[in-house]
Amino acid sequence: MRRIVLTAILAASFIAVSDAQAEDLSPLRQEMENKKKDAEALDKQYQSILERTSKNAEPVKIDPWSNMRAPDDPKAKKKQ
Repeated sequence: MRRIVLTAILAASFIAVSDAQAEDLSPLRQEMENKKKDAEALDKQYQSILERTSKNAEPVKIDPWSNMRAPDDPKAKKKQ
């Protein structure tokens, strides 16, 4: 009789633990899912902006020595 009662108590405790883990509607879990969805949406927006800017952007040509050249320098005349 003792074994049966202990087995029933043990089985009930396993069922209670597994039932508690299966609860998907807890507020903390909902908050985590909302944050995950927001992060995915933000990442999708970021990726679309990157695609748009990389297609439209032209490479910028920079001359770091442009302010060091004399006005009659042949390289300066080529740019104008």
